[in-house]
Amino acid sequence: CVCVCELNYFFPFTTTMEGILRMAKGMSGSSLKMVITQAISAPEVFVFGELLDLEQTQALEGTDAEPYLILLKIFAFGTYQDYKQQEQSLPPLTEKQRRKLLLLSIVSLAQQSKIVFYDDLERMLETSSLRELEDCVLECIDKELLMAKLDQRNRQMLVEWTFGRDVLETDLNGMLATLTKWQRNCESTLKQLDREIADANARKAARRNEMTEHEERVALIKTNIESATHNTLMGMQ
Repeated sequence: CVCVCELNYFFPFTTTMEGILRMAKGMSGSSLKMVITQAISAPEVFVFGELLDLEQTQALEGTDAEPYLILLKIFAFGTYQDYKQQEQSLPPLTEKQRRKLLLLSIVSLAQQSKIVFYDDLERMLETSSLRELEDCVLECIDKELLMAKLDQRNRQMLVEWTFGRDVLETDLNGMLATLTKWQRNCESTLKQLDREIADANARKAARRNEMTEHEERVALIKTNIESATHNTLMGMQ
């Protein structure tokens, strides 16, 4: 299968990032438009950082192909609403591309909170019906982009985990701060567990000592009784 771009170049169609990167490394300028189009169209490609990091991709900035660079950044880091805000200056999306961006947008919301309300999803996705919204969430689950449960009664999505989208360099400090806080919480929890284990072991040792002392007292009393009984019997003889 081949794709033809506006410059009449022929490109083999590929649905893997490996194949897309191989094509991109041999191209530059406007010819990268079709490569980017393939990347955002490929049904199983949901991370785009490697393609974005290529020197020839970054070189699109300031050229007539820059809208494709902006579009790729939206698929990497942004949401459907980011696209809508710039829609007039960006390439139009096919229905499959739109659907893919909706899925990525759901993941972005799910990364922000373990409980995502349907109202927030509807505002971001601009879905035409509840059925379309829930179908998008179920597709995310099917593609293993996230794991969640739909609470239809309370109109919310309960998130268990999500896959990791591309990360902007400007977000790294925030992520580092979050991970550092998480590490400190883990260390504090481990210290508390160590204290509780030590306390439990101490209580166990104390109970063992009490049991030993009790058994010794019982044995002593038994010995005394036996001795007293023996002496009494001997006296009666």
